[in-house]
Amino acid sequence: MDVDSSPSARPSAPTDAPNPTKPQIALVPSTKGHRPWKKPKTRRASAQRRTASLKISLEMKNKRRQDRAALLRIVKAAKEADANSKQAERKRRADKRKLKEENERRSTQKVVITNPKKLARMSKKQYLKYVHQSK
Repeated sequence: MDVDSSPSARPSAPTDAPNPTKPQIALVPSTKGHRPWKKPKTRRASAQRRTASLKISLEMKNKRRQDRAALLRIVKAAKEADANSKQAERKRRADKRKLKEENERRSTQKVVITNPKKLARMSKKQYLKYVHQSK
């Protein structure tokens, strides 16, 4: 055989010499994450674009807060007005219903139903109305 199988030509154990083509990985545990081989996070592009002159000043923050508070006051007033109008509408409908019932009671004549089949065929609403009238 032509192949050289001597132990000096082929080392049995890998050498600990650093390989210049492979990146070195620090196996020291990182304080930021649990995977030290990951590339560290960089700042976001939006944060990099923002320079010191473009940072929001305290006056701008206060102005925005005031604008937001004014808008919230307007919305709150509109909600209160809406709630008041809904409450008034409910009251008006209840009064109308009550007046309608009183007019029905006053205008209807008492009818005595002697046929039990007719009573049996009545709807619950009709029956209750009949019972309510007869009292």
